[in-house]
Amino acid sequence: MRELVKPIKEYSYRKENPPGFGEGPGDAIAFHYWKLARQKDDLHDRSRLIAQGLRFAESPSARQQIEKLLTDFTVVKSRPAPMLPLYRLETESELPRMIPVVGQMPLTVDDLKAVPVAMLEQPFGMVRSTGPGAWIAVPGWQVIFRAEDPVGLLTQARQLPNYPPEAADEPVLVVVDRAVRTWSDDGYFLTAENEHLTLTWTPTPPDGAICGQIILILRPKRILDEDYNREPWQLDE
Repeated sequence: MRELVKPIKEYSYRKENPPGFGEGPGDAIAFHYWKLARQKDDLHDRSRLIAQGLRFAESPSARQQIEKLLTDFTVVKSRPAPMLPLYRLETESELPRMIPVVGQMPLTVDDLKAVPVAMLEQPFGMVRSTGPGAWIAVPGWQVIFRAEDPVGLLTQARQLPNYPPEAADEPVLVVVDRAVRTWSDDGYFLTAENEHLTLTWTPTPPDGAICGQIILILRPKRILDEDYNREPWQLDE
């Protein structure tokens, strides 16, 4: 039964239940077998999965959905979602720090005072000034260099589409190229649904407007011992 834990978890993360399937764990497992059965063209494998679905179905409507497969032999091949473009910061050199620039010398004391105080925010080193602006220093990887109009969005990993439910949750930085507005089934996109931004992947063009393509999802650097990095003798000569 251990292999059925993942389908139950994935089912619980759905925004709404599939048509005909209820809230219970039995219907969650039944839906899992219903999906697998629809992908099989071998009648023996298809019948075995239908029987498994009927075994676990709790609600009458779920049983009806599965029983339809006994007469409907349409094969619906599943298009697997592409891999999320996840990266993780690994070294201090990959975590640059952004600082405000006063200007070109010669400068005055007033020029110096005019620069807002920059406050560093973890875990990505985002810089927020006393004004409305905020910046994050991102390593100059090729995927960032090639982007025409990149912007950053902060969210939690569990909010990402197709993020493994068994994986740990953590803050992530999602980099979106706003210049890419053309849909493709091998990419993740930022879409607008009722004026709200959504991170999504769909095997067919989305209903909402495409606001950009996700080009990178950045995880924070793992810090095993923060106090170790603060010791004075760890500073460079």
